[in-house]
Amino acid sequence: MSKMDYKVGFIGCGNMGSAILKGMLQASLFDANNIYVYAADETQHEKLKNEFGIRIAKDNKEIMELCDFVILAVKPIHFPSVIEEIKDVYTSDKVIVSIAAGMMIDKIRKLFEQDVKVVRIMPNTPALVNEGASGICASDNISVQENQVVTSIFSALGVTVQIPEEKMHGVVAVSGSSPAYVFMFIDALIQGGMKQGLCYEDARLLASQSVLGAAKLVQESEDSLDQLVKNVCSPGGTTIEAVHVLEDKQLKDIVMEAMEACANKSRKMSE
Repeated sequence: MSKMDYKVGFIGCGNMGSAILKGMLQASLFDANNIYVYAADETQHEKLKNEFGIRIAKDNKEIMELCDFVILAVKPIHFPSVIEEIKDVYTSDKVIVSIAAGMMIDKIRKLFEQDVKVVRIMPNTPALVNEGASGICASDNISVQENQVVTSIFSALGVTVQIPEEKMHGVVAVSGSSPAYVFMFIDALIQGGMKQGLCYEDARLLASQSVLGAAKLVQESEDSLDQLVKNVCSPGGTTIEAVHVLEDKQLKDIVMEAMEACANKSRKMSE
């Protein structure tokens, strides 16, 4: 695959920004010489330059001036100050990529005070190991080719789904935040295993691999989730006893209630 001849800039490059940067380069989507970074924590600059061979910009404004695609990898609270720095040098041939929860396209455009081209992404932390899941929505003035470029970047980190913006709150609840729920479940499996006499290291390995394997089965099997559960349960066996407890404790209802709270917070942040 030939590398794309665009300049990509990162404003902010923490854990998620670094994951995106690493994924782009590992997938050979862009030449490192065409990637620019400016982060508030300037101690990162030398580290990123040495590790990835990318270029360091002198400030956020230079990122906007030089790059075709500008990834805003900063927290929502910093959007107003960052956009204030760069809005005067934005031109209509450039694409703004936002990975911030709650930052609607219209809100970003209002901060720029013009109809900027925006692609919103809701990634998740498994992108750090190239197993991410990202929802993508684009403003109405994004071309098919521009959308394909952004989608290619995030596809290098896992799977992507094109989502209308009004459904992005659901993406936040289903994939954006759900790694935290899964980590809690894995921790419960580990603690349960230790209660049954396993050491921590063995319980952690068995629990994490079981969740990984179960997820792979969901992706590759044509069976429904109900059928996959039944496939593990032998009549009168051990698994059915555990399943009955989880059903009695209403596991599904607890998870769905948590997701509703997550989505509602996303909606509130978007106001």
